[in-house]
Amino acid sequence: MKKSKSETEVQRPPAEILYQDELTKLKNADTLPKPPGWSLSPRAVRSFILGEPQLGIRKKFVGHPSLVDRAMVALATKPRFDADR
Repeated sequence: MKKSKSETEVQRPPAEILYQDELTKLKNADTLPKPPGWSLSPRAVRSFILGEPQLGIRKKFVGHPSLVDRAMVALATKPRFDADR
């Protein structure tokens, strides 16, 4: 069955698609350790969110950088959910 145009359109692509070039640049330049389950190090994630002009990464968050730092620490240190429990 052929899907209609409205069924295949996306209102807004996910960040992984929308910023694919930026994420690839960061991943290729990232040599730091990554938390379990992460594709990028916390420093690369910070650069993605707050911008990195040297790599051509634009800023995506308008606010105090410490909020981003706190969120990343919380996510990086949170125990992973174990679905087998």
